[in-house]
Amino acid sequence: MNLYEDLIDELNEIRDDLRWSNSKSGLYVIELNKWVESFYDDLNDLIQSSRLVVGGHAEKKVVLITGRKSSQKELNDLVEFLESKRPPFPIYIELLE
Repeated sequence: MNLYEDLIDELNEIRDDLRWSNSKSGLYVIELNKWVESFYDDLNDLIQSSRLVVGGHAEKKVVLITGRKSSQKELNDLVEFLESKRPPFPIYIELLE
């Protein structure tokens, strides 16, 4: 490839990213990430030794808690922490067996 083709490829990637960022899925992910930014370190400290994960869902606009819980208290503490941060979407729990 030459420089011109490389630039065209890069511009196409930028165009695709902009389209995605304005899609329903993109707007959901961006809003969820912005919400988490302000307390990410505290959240990481809370779940660091846990087998629970917090993130988005592929099909639902929710704050997803998934993984395996060590105890009900661990899960309750995480839910309480997230609720105190006023989530932009409902909290949805989908634990693994």
